[in-house]
Amino acid sequence: KETKKQTNKQEEEQQEEEQKQQKQQTTPFLSLLHSFTAHEGIIHGIDLSFHHQTMMIASGGQDTCIKVWNYNEKDKRTRCCCFLEGHTAPVTSVCFHRRLPWIVSASQDRTVRIWDFEHGGESLTVLVGHNNCCTHAIFH
Repeated sequence: KETKKQTNKQEEEQQEEEQKQQKQQTTPFLSLLHSFTAHEGIIHGIDLSFHHQTMMIASGGQDTCIKVWNYNEKDKRTRCCCFLEGHTAPVTSVCFHRRLPWIVSASQDRTVRIWDFEHGGESLTVLVGHNNCCTHAIFH
């Protein structure tokens, strides 16, 4: 009886190991690098950029604002360096310009805005006239 119990236990352990290996083969390897609280409510838009060799993150969401974050790779800290206000409804999209310190944002308030995040977070222009909410905006 003792030998039979050991054999059953070994078979169960082997099955569990095979299931783990199968799961590892079918599940892509992902790991969370960093997490932080950014907004009140849902975040609808996020973009990443390298500006002056610093990783920058822009986020926009339900609370109608855009936040620009510096990410420090060494100590894994994120610091809000700019707070952009002006939209009157949730922000649906944010996108960095490739070369300039600008962000374009779209909002449910039916506007698209271009911001200068390096010089005081000023809204450079507001594009109006859309019939419905703006869902996405990018630089080309």
